[in-house]
Amino acid sequence: MKKIGSYTAKGKASHLIEEKILLDDGEFNTGYVVTGFTIYPIDFTGGSPSTTSGIGRLATQDGLSVVRESFIDASLNSFVAADAISGGFENVTQDSRSFIDPDNLIIQDLFVTILNAADKDMNYMITMDKYQFTDWKGALAMTRNKSQA
Repeated sequence: MKKIGSYTAKGKASHLIEEKILLDDGEFNTGYVVTGFTIYPIDFTGGSPSTTSGIGRLATQDGLSVVRESFIDASLNSFVAADAISGGFENVTQDSRSFIDPDNLIIQDLFVTILNAADKDMNYMITMDKYQFTDWKGALAMTRNKSQA
């Protein structure tokens, strides 16, 4: 694989509303590797940990579970990353827990979903490296990203 660039996607996601990150360039021989995923609160004035705490999920497929008990399901091939924070802004870096599938390779799009107890919007930031590779590797990654074994 040949690295052809680095990219950042950032924005705001609403509680339990999937946000689509458009990455698909129509090619089978280019794709992205997620290198970082972070969520953080928008509003720090609430004072309560429930207003600044949350869980974020990155997936290659939309329509995944929004039920708390199965929100993060690493057994799915479409699961790419998760990040969880608790506490206020001063604790974000020390209390952040981020998990990224080291074998991720995104050919099409990503979906960000946020879950938090306060039903609040949260910020997200995704860092990625873009690569060029053979068509067969891209086709294989596309199949894997759709939860097909």
